[in-house]
Amino acid sequence: MAGKRTVMAFGAFDGIHSGHLYYLSEAKKLGRLVVSVAPDRFLGLDMKYKMSEDERSDLVRALRIVDEAVLGNEMDALARVVEIRPDMIVITPYHWVDEAALQQNLEKKGLKTKVVLLKPYKPEIYDQIYDFAYVLLNEKRLSGLPIRKK
Repeated sequence: MAGKRTVMAFGAFDGIHSGHLYYLSEAKKLGRLVVSVAPDRFLGLDMKYKMSEDERSDLVRALRIVDEAVLGNEMDALARVVEIRPDMIVITPYHWVDEAALQQNLEKKGLKTKVVLLKPYKPEIYDQIYDFAYVLLNEKRLSGLPIRKK
């Protein structure tokens, strides 16, 4: 039953927009939604609105579709996944992580978590906003997670 599954979503959420709402709504359809908010230290100074991790967590927590919001680990992006042991991780094409390599990393940690890649949301808009070159310059922020090749 979908309501019994635990689904995790991830992001900085430095100002929530319609793409975030699409992402979280689609993830919620799959089960109980736990959202991991990237900590300040993980993000550095790259945020548009410069909202603190507490502000961003409160913003996500206030969304009715979110069952639980947690702050991500500063050093290991998968630490919360190991702790929560979700049935699924939902990502979008705009996440930086390669879904197949992420799936392998989860299996190496002994997790049965399935990685689900959503369809792009309004690609005519968001494909232009998504700057993959910027991500490649900031690989070290991802704490060893595999970067998606574009």
